Amino acid sequence: MNCRNPWIRLAALGFCLLAAMLLPAASAAQEPNAVFSNPRHRTATELMRVGDYARAEAVLDAAVKAEPTPDAYSLLGYAREMQNRFAAAEKDYRESMRLAPDSFFARIRLGIVLTRQKRNRESIEVLRPIETALHRHPEALFHLCLAYLETGDAAKAAAAAEKMEAFGPEMALRAAKLFVWKEKFPESLPLLSRVAEASPGSAEANYLLATALFRTDQTGRMWPYLEKAHRLKPDSVPTLLLYGSGLLAEGKFGQARERLLQAQALRPQDPRLRFLLGKALIGEGDHAGAIAQLEALVKQDPDKPEVHLLLLSAYRSKGDIQATTRQARQAVRKFPGHLESQLEAGMDLQTVGEFELAEQALRRAVDLSGGKPADRRKARFNLATVLVKLGRDDQAVPLLREVVDADPGEVDARVELGDSYLRTGDYDQAVQVLQQAAARDPKNKRIHLLLGKAFTRLGRHEDAGRHFLAFQELEVE
Repeated sequence: MNCRNPWIRLAALGFCLLAAMLLPAASAAQEPNAVFSNPRHRTATELMRVGDYARAEAVLDAAVKAEPTPDAYSLLGYAREMQNRFAAAEKDYRESMRLAPDSFFARIRLGIVLTRQKRNRESIEVLRPIETALHRHPEALFHLCLAYLETGDAAKAAAAAEKMEAFGPEMALRAAKLFVWKEKFPESLPLLSRVAEASPGSAEANYLLATALFRTDQTGRMWPYLEKAHRLKPDSVPTLLLYGSGLLAEGKFGQARERLLQAQALRPQDPRLRFLLGKALIGEGDHAGAIAQLEALVKQDPDKPEVHLLLLSAYRSKGDIQATTRQARQAVRKFPGHLESQLEAGMDLQTVGEFELAEQALRRAVDLSGGKPADRRKARFNLATVLVKLGRDDQAVPLLREVVDADPGEVDARVELGDSYLRTGDYDQAVQVLQQAAARDPKNKRIHLLLGKAFTRLGRHEDAGRHFLAFQELEVE
């Protein structure tokens, strides 16, 4: 799921916040209303009150030239900041602080514009000295919280977010969105739980709490909040998407399809809906329906490997060998640096007998699987089986040996390794490996058949006969 939705925006709180910040003294020595004593400052303030920041800037630019005071620079910086001219605003705020080092307003606004320029560490350095005094300034707390998150300090971000709760549930929800946006789901849960409790009528708060629970693998706890969000706002596509995702996670494919079709009726071209619908339809066994959704999605969004892989899965589940082969070739070609594409497509190419192309894909998968032990074992095992089919048991044996050594409970790799030892004439090794496999899976017919062959090659006919008999008994069960 993509959490960077349009509702996360770093918007200013407007002129009311400006007035609230200006009325307290910019420094201990300054009169509270001194900022309004200058006629140009009063005119500019009135212009900003009605949103005319360009004219206010012109007035203040003249004021700075006539009398370069800290207040004039602060107001000029604000006029420029509200026009998204952050670099120019930064210069004005720094000049205000140079003239009046205790300028609280200039320091706050400087911290904010630094965050907006993604200079988060600088923003923290500016705001941290006055952090304890930000209890009246939710916007500054918001940007400080964002800066902490962007620099990876979730604990300090949470502390800043907690302070925002004093400004009411709406401001607390705004802070909580930051954690969801940055995919800090475990850290978001305490705050979101309190926000949802304080705002029971907020569909958004309940939806975000449900999202965080889902993303922390607490699907069971998610449903009451998700159902409440749906009751409050039944036509919310994100809520219906989360419904579909949760039902898919529980294997309830039919119910997931119904919810996702509701969402698709509201937003027909949403690629996430097509993707999840493809999953639901595959789960229901409606492969033709899944293929229709996913083929449309590939045309709409051709560069997403996960879409190609799901389409490959749909062709495979349908049993369409020709389409499976075509899609596997395309995935291998199109996504050479994507582990799952090389691994899954390589396995499919092996199944349809395209061993050379499968070998290339699986070798790439082995190279790409560093740091993912399970995928690495899977890639090595499948590469080994391809090499066996190409008659290259000598190259398969080391790969299978590594898989066996890495996973003591592995059976299939032991069976393949034993078979390769048989073909290369290493009968003692074959017996050793196959006996290990038999201890783990005593009812595996192939193991007994191969052990019978290995003991025969070693001249141990009584042992061979015992395993051949076990094979025959398992055949008739």
